[in-house]
Amino acid sequence: MEREFQYDGLTQLIVTADMSQRKAKMIELGDAFLAFPGGTGTLEEISEIMSRVSLNQLSAPCILYNWNGYYDSLKALLRHMTEIGLSSERRQKGIFFAENLAEIQSILTDAWQTAGAQESMEKKVL
Repeated sequence: MEREFQYDGLTQLIVTADMSQRKAKMIELGDAFLAFPGGTGTLEEISEIMSRVSLNQLSAPCILYNWNGYYDSLKALLRHMTEIGLSSERRQKGIFFAENLAEIQSILTDAWQTAGAQESMEKKVL
């Protein structure tokens, strides 16, 4: 593995054969998904998450850190999809754009509190 982008403080490193396996493992292990500004690999990964959230295949929050407006164009595209009827606010409700780290923390806190409340309700129903 090339070390140029590997963080030395990792507690665990999972190496996969390709991007498909990487995304599958990420989805399997993730409680939330956060995309910082990145390149085409980041876009591919977060696009799969956004798609699964939209299709209700994933309940974890999908957060795009919109540092310095990096994801403004993507945000506008999603809004345009809704405006012309190719998506809906309901389908995009788990996709968030955060302008700062405090907003990311707030989104995560809200999502996990909601998930905890839903788990509690499910246990009462059973």
